[in-house]
Amino acid sequence: MKSKVILEVPLRVDSADFVHLDVPLTELDEVITDEPELKFTLLYPFDKPYAGTIQTGGGATRRQILDAIRAGFRTMYEGGAYGRAHQEIDHMFIDRVELTDGVLAIDVST
Repeated sequence: MKSKVILEVPLRVDSADFVHLDVPLTELDEVITDEPELKFTLLYPFDKPYAGTIQTGGGATRRQILDAIRAGFRTMYEGGAYGRAHQEIDHMFIDRVELTDGVLAIDVST
């Protein structure tokens, strides 16, 4: 069971860029895993979790993973299926993403 850190700096959920403190993240388009499918669950800031799956086609980049996580958050905020939001999307940050055996562990903050 080998883990790989995908992100270790806060990244805004409601942004389309990949900048942390005015410094762009690097190596966004490097393939970082060859697993055909990645799964993740977003637990906060809603009452009900969001289960996401990324079909990688045999390889995923850091950009694809972060885009999928952001898309999951946008889906949660667009509909009422996940219950009440306990935080506004513009206050949310993805702090850390770690991949272990095809599952992404995601830490968020406000």
